[in-house]
This record gives sequence, structure tokens and C-alpha cells, in this order.
Amino acid sequence: MHNRLFILLCFVACTSQAQIITTFQPNAAEGKDTKVWSIEDIVNFGDYTELRAMQWTWDGEEGTERSLLQFNLNNIPQNAEVCYAYLSLFRNDSTSTQFNSSLSGPNVTLLCRVITPWEENLVTWNTQPSYTMTNHVTIPESTLPFEDVLDIDVTDLVQDMINDPANSFGFELFLETEEYYRRRVFATSDNPDSTRHPKLVVCYTLPVEIDQTTFATNRVYPNPIRQGDLHVTTNIAYTADASFAIFNNMGLEICKIPLTQGATTREYCIPSAYIDALPTGQYALQISNSAGSQTTTFMKL
Repeated sequence: MHNRLFILLCFVACTSQAQIITTFQPNAAEGKDTKVWSIEDIVNFGDYTELRAMQWTWDGEEGTERSLLQFNLNNIPQNAEVCYAYLSLFRNDSTSTQFNSSLSGPNVTLLCRVITPWEENLVTWNTQPSYTMTNHVTIPESTLPFEDVLDIDVTDLVQDMINDPANSFGFELFLETEEYYRRRVFATSDNPDSTRHPKLVVCYTLPVEIDQTTFATNRVYPNPIRQGDLHVTTNIAYTADASFAIFNNMGLEICKIPLTQGATTREYCIPSAYIDALPTGQYALQISNSAGSQTTTFMKL
């Protein structure tokens, strides 16, 4: 049975090559966010222009507002390792007179991972989804009536979402203490000002997975290498169809090189032209023929 070699992308020597950064800031057509309100508990607010975490009274009746938002993370592979994830929420002083308030106490707000499905144009207070407090994030009390909160660290929450997509459906936003009169307000993706739509920046790395047989007899030298020929000793015999392949730490094949036979049938040489052209970093080196393959690593200085 083949073993598997996992080369993590975030090598110290080449961190900048390993990281993939994706920014999400969807518009009204693609965004998914809404509020739910305990007083109008069967009403949907799918096209609402602001997120609210709020406890207030309306004509003497006490009520609660919470908000939901979800970004489409489907293009991030489930085996991704999140380096960081930052959520930015922006003020809404254009479509509403509602403002942040700590009239009766701090309007500290929580962000939690939603664990059951919901639909933007269907969800109501009575049908709101469930959430988990695991790895929840606290947004501190506001200091201004209208306020942007930038780069909220939601790394652990996003990692949980990627690890468990079947039970991850975005964020729920609500007051830490739901007592009136407290309010926190942000813009949604339905806000007419596109620069104030919720924004999520995710930086992640991926493991490189390459099938291989044992490489206990492999020797790669010099390693690390700055320039010149790279020599390989292996137990794979020379055949007409044998070749080397070099992969970067994103799992992408950089080049395929026909084997150049060395002094013995198990000694090979990768010419300096291939090595000298490589940027500094960690690489996977795979040697293969019709009978199988082996993989090892080397460092280019």
C-alpha cells in the first residue's frame, strides 16, 4: 500500500509562495445576510440594508433583533489550513437613523458559527437557525454612534466552517447581554454603498499530497542546493519511460525531466539548467516509471 507524503505549504523558507488570499465582499445579488426580529416573528427581512444586534422596546413592547450573514466558502478546499481570516463590518449612516447605543449597558456583541441551514429570503425569528458558541468571537463595545469595525479575527470560526461544511452556514450576530436599551448596527450587502458591504479576507495554505513508495534508499545531494546539478540515488531502475517531476509547495508541477543516467543504473542527475531556474523554496521531487514512483524533498537556496 502506498504511503502519502504531505508537504505543508507554509514552509518558513517560502511562506509567501504558499499562502492563498481570497477576499469576499458580495453585492446584493450574491450576498446572504438578514436580520430576524422577535416582535415581527414571522416576517422575513432578506433585503434589509443593515445588520442589527439589538434589544429595545417598540411602543412599550420589548423585542430582540439578531442578524445572520454567510459567505460562500465552497471554493476553499476542505483540507485548507487557515492562516488568518478577518471580517470587516461597516457602519450604516446612509439608510437608517438607527445608531449604536449602550444606553443601559455595554453593547458588546458576539459572532458565532451557524450550524443549521437558512435562506436569506425565507428565514424569520421563528425559523432562525441554530448556532454554536465554540470559538465564538467578541466585538467590543462601540465608541461612536456610527462605527466601522475592521479586521475582526474570525480565524478559528472560518477554520471550523471549512473543516465541517455540512454543519456550517455562516455567522450569527447578537448582543452578549440581550437587555434593553442596547444596539449595534452595521451595513448589509443590500446597502447601496458597495464599499460598506461585509467583507471577509481569508488566507490559507494547502497540503501537497503525492503518492509514493518508500524512499528510504533515496539520497539527494547537495541538499540544500544553490545552483548546479542535483544528484539522486534511488532504488528505482532506469527505464525508457522514467522521468523526474518537480512540484512546488502548492502541488503544481514545475517541470518534467527525462532521466539522465549516472554512473550506475540507480544514480541520476538533474541538470543545473532546471535547478538554477527555480526560485528559493522547498520542493517535492518525484521519480517515476511504469513500475511505480518515489518522492522526496529538497531545498533550493
